[in-house]
Amino acid sequence: MKNVITRSISGIVYIAVLVAAILSGGSWLASLLALMAVIGSYELAVMLSKPKIHRFLSIIDYAVNALIVIGVYFAVCPMGGPAGKLLAIAGALILAREIAQLYSHDPSPVNNWSHSVLSYIYIGVPLATIPVIYYAVGSSHIVLALLIFIWINDTGAYCVGSLIGKHRLFERISPKKSWEGFFGGVAFVLGAAAVMHYCFPTWYGQYTIGRMLLIAALTAIFATLGDLAESLIKRSAGVKDSGNLIPGHGGILDRIDSLLLVAPAIALVLYLF
Repeated sequence: MKNVITRSISGIVYIAVLVAAILSGGSWLASLLALMAVIGSYELAVMLSKPKIHRFLSIIDYAVNALIVIGVYFAVCPMGGPAGKLLAIAGALILAREIAQLYSHDPSPVNNWSHSVLSYIYIGVPLATIPVIYYAVGSSHIVLALLIFIWINDTGAYCVGSLIGKHRLFERISPKKSWEGFFGGVAFVLGAAAVMHYCFPTWYGQYTIGRMLLIAALTAIFATLGDLAESLIKRSAGVKDSGNLIPGHGGILDRIDSLLLVAPAIALVLYLF
């Protein structure tokens, strides 16, 4: 019972902070995303660095991912900012990371170097697409909708999968996921998209019902793939959770794994269509 209460409280706090930052926008959103980038980079480094984490090289990775997020934020937000300089510094640090590896005596230098590149692609760039959706190709309401779709997809997939799930979706990586649960999550999300379009026209009436359903369906698909991608990393690293930052929920990567694939996918869809 105590674990359930702890999990509920920490989950509520996490959701409240995330929603508040999205609705506030501006520096609150940028700061939270940069913080997520740093913590996520740390968790990834700890999972993949064996036998121990290389602090100096990892600090470069944290800085690169934070600078990518903040640089892109300044590039797209209305108030502007030193986007070019920040992204240039990020580029310089990426070069420095490559050069620093030459002087490191790591037993697996190529693996450690590839882990850094993975963190830029897997964490920094995806989180940087959220300000792009927020300011350039979508709106704050669409970013909020993506989070709602992800949460509803998780709930719908779990409920349907628990009740009637028989056919494994990707047993090699996640034995508990089922095709029934996957389609159940998609159905829940499509229903939520219809409700949001018709019941909240001020926020979502500017998007046709077809576009809302497309965004919802793609969110469900890429949320599932994002969860599987992180499961693959954890399985390879031999860990259950990415960290223990959020009591009862694991680390920050355990909470944003779906978003890391959803955000860039939806940003592309909104830009192209």
